[in-house]
Amino acid sequence: MTEWPKPTAFDVIRSLDKRRSEYRHVGWVYILRNRAFRAALLKIGQSRRPPMLRALELGAATAVPQDFEVVYFVHVSDRHRGEQCVHTTLASYRAAPGKEFFSAPLTLAVEALNRVAEQMPVIIGTGRYARVLPQFFEPLALTCPACGTSNRVVPLAIPVVAKCRSCGKPLPA
Repeated sequence: MTEWPKPTAFDVIRSLDKRRSEYRHVGWVYILRNRAFRAALLKIGQSRRPPMLRALELGAATAVPQDFEVVYFVHVSDRHRGEQCVHTTLASYRAAPGKEFFSAPLTLAVEALNRVAEQMPVIIGTGRYARVLPQFFEPLALTCPACGTSNRVVPLAIPVVAKCRSCGKPLPA
């Protein structure tokens, strides 16, 4: 028997009939960064298309010296409201009025996206066949080898060194 690859959230969201009202606003809320910026700014936006495509578009269209890189993303049932909620949560960190750039700590921005994802899950199917579409990044439980503390770590699309919440030592990758 042939084992078919499991569809990803990207495949499922791409296949949704956007003419149906419950799927019209399904999309992504994302965090991007650009190392060419002097200040460590996070671009937090929304898109109907996968965040990787949006990052390519922004890098090509805005004439920045380096491409944007995807840091983190979630899918939500209403990408417009999701983005608005994250922007409201991080309003005190906004770099300039009306812009999507924030000087917020990355952990705070990721938490804001996760809260929105919990509040606006993408539900696939109806009735007893309805299910919540799992997020691409699932939290991990890592035990600190130095002190034995269990830590909840959210993986990112970029390499980072996670540290133990108790002793501050690096956690194993």
